[in-house]
Amino acid sequence: MAWGQQRRGVDDLVAKLRANETGPALLVMSMRKVDESGLCALADALAENSSLEELLCSGHSVSEDAAKRLGQALRQNSTLKRLSVGCAQFGDAELAALLDAWENSTLEALDLEFKSLTAGGMPHLGSVLAQPSHALQDLRLGRNDLGDGGVAALAQGLRNGPLFLRNLELNSSGLGVEGCRALGKALRGSSAAQGSLRLILSDNPAIGDAGARALVGDEAAEDKDDAQHSASSASSSEVSSLSSVCELHVDACGLGAEGFASIIAASDRVGSCFHALRILAVGRNEIKEVSSVTASICATQLDGLDLRANKMGLSGLAAFGAALSKSSQTDSDAAPRLQRLNLTSIGVSVVEDPTGAGNEDFRAAVGDLLQGVSLKELRLMGNALGNDGVAILADLLRENATLETLGIGGVGLTREGAEALKTPLQENSTLRTLELGGNDLGDGKTLVDDFRAARPDLVVALDGQQQP
Repeated sequence: MAWGQQRRGVDDLVAKLRANETGPALLVMSMRKVDESGLCALADALAENSSLEELLCSGHSVSEDAAKRLGQALRQNSTLKRLSVGCAQFGDAELAALLDAWENSTLEALDLEFKSLTAGGMPHLGSVLAQPSHALQDLRLGRNDLGDGGVAALAQGLRNGPLFLRNLELNSSGLGVEGCRALGKALRGSSAAQGSLRLILSDNPAIGDAGARALVGDEAAEDKDDAQHSASSASSSEVSSLSSVCELHVDACGLGAEGFASIIAASDRVGSCFHALRILAVGRNEIKEVSSVTASICATQLDGLDLRANKMGLSGLAAFGAALSKSSQTDSDAAPRLQRLNLTSIGVSVVEDPTGAGNEDFRAAVGDLLQGVSLKELRLMGNALGNDGVAILADLLRENATLETLGIGGVGLTREGAEALKTPLQENSTLRTLELGGNDLGDGKTLVDDFRAARPDLVVALDGQQQP
């Protein structure tokens, strides 16, 4: 917007909505002037529109009256599937107004992240989720101070509702042990149709190990009432195919080894809502030792594990690698399904030793890791590997036939060390992406040209930019 120019309103957008000329998505930019009359006009036009599928209207103040008008429009509109609305002052009253006429709405995704919502607004949302006619599958409530009470109210609706969510985001929501317990009961007691849930609970440090245990539960004994609830609201065939968590993010949730072990045990337990867990992110916690649950990891369906910023150190990495290697050698049928492993900033330090003798622990640890798991992605960014550590990785890659992506950004690699990678990588035809950003490599263009000459099919990523 030019200096001194008045902010544009939404009259043109209203006209496009009425004429069905917006295309499938409409973004109401923050530089537009969107007052209450403008929002009401948008809502009225939306009620008549039959082409818009996504409305992005975040960052604009919404009054209770405007929110109610928008909710009424959603009841009449059967085309819109995704909605993001309101600013940081949206609040519980505005949420209640938006949901007041929600019956028969066909909206599938609602983004209410960072909208000053509290526990007081969650019963309204829980009531919507319990409605037999709701279509919501994607609900984003991160960065709202909901607390355990708010999450419990939401969970009650999820438990009673006909269609379980496919994506639920509660990051930075003040969630603790009791909220996790309510969520766990909702998972185990829901009579929803079979589906896969992506559950984001990161940045809730009050969860801790106790919260992790409460979330995954002891489904054999703890919740007989949940089984009775399910049986009373669904047939036996429906109960046997409840929704399951396929992706769980509990980064920075105060977890230790015990909480991590509880989640892994649940994912290894037949009949658990976590038995189909494929992606687990437990970064930025206090998990220093994982080798004791390696056998259980090998028995799960996990193919993505994110352990970033857990200070395992070289000893923890070595124990993990050795346990993986042992499991794969003991029982080939129990070989882990892991394909993506993130070990960024786990406190590994490789000693610079001209003789190389001091680096054998790192060589053994990574060697065991690559032997025990058919990894496609391995990220070791932020560890003090230096040129010696990277040289060891390169040497191990000579005979590796599975790894496609290697992340070694910010590991203290120099231009000299990077140059030494070329020859080993010529012998490896599997690696497709090499992430080198955050290292002091000098002229990036000439380095990429050098790698291109050695491996024309290799993509080299430097500081966020991929250069084929």
